[in-house]
Amino acid sequence: MSISAAPRAFRLVQHARSLVANARGVGRDLLELVKLEARVAAASALSVVIFSVLALILVITGWILLIAALVTWLADNWLGLPGALLIVGAVMLAGMIPCIVMLRMRARDLTFPATRRQLEDLSHGE
Repeated sequence: MSISAAPRAFRLVQHARSLVANARGVGRDLLELVKLEARVAAASALSVVIFSVLALILVITGWILLIAALVTWLADNWLGLPGALLIVGAVMLAGMIPCIVMLRMRARDLTFPATRRQLEDLSHGE
């Protein structure tokens, strides 16, 4: 019985070594995949930033041109230049108010209120 058990034990050890080697190989492959995907993600993030900056420049330029055209049109047709600037400036400031209100409401979420409550409960032993 011990003679037939020795080859089985030897095969079991070989299979275990093979399993460990395969697990290491899978781990190395997975690490390599993570590295490659991180490089792709970094390149994509850089592209997103560059295109976002370009789009922002174009949007700001377009907005300035639209406002200048509106002021010019108002000044030529109904009001003088000071009146047109005053009205357009007032409209711009009025449009800013809802943006500020929404900004303040959304800024509250940046403090992680639910997470902070949970951490406070844990620190108080509840």
